[in-house]
Amino acid sequence: MIKFQSMGRRISENSNNTVTVCSKGMKFMKSEQQALQQMMNNFFDSYLITASFEGENLYNQVLMVLQERYFLKNFPYHMECVDISHFSGDWVSGGLSCFVGGLPEKKGYRKYKIQSVATYGDDYASLEEVLKRRFLKNSS
Repeated sequence: MIKFQSMGRRISENSNNTVTVCSKGMKFMKSEQQALQQMMNNFFDSYLITASFEGENLYNQVLMVLQERYFLKNFPYHMECVDISHFSGDWVSGGLSCFVGGLPEKKGYRKYKIQSVATYGDDYASLEEVLKRRFLKNSS
């Protein structure tokens, strides 16, 4: 359970992500509680990302090694990894994993069903299809 004390109010978040606000005589509407929950979720997300870049830690070390190994000008803050899977050349699919600040970003995960019959059994053509679909989606 995470607790915050501020201006006489106690805000706590328990393990099932429900927010309880305790204050003398204060009542909150459901929309206010939802807004508070969203604010706390944003706070925790930004705290985790900020904490991952402070000082020496494993995430920073791994990202620095990637930056040096691949001669990147900028720190690799946002990374996407693509993998192709198939069952003996049939049922081909692609998966995209996303990392932000060295931490998995589940919102960025994508699954792609390979549509081109000509690419079955050809991982490079399947990878090309996934990358084209990924970048064409963002360019529009």
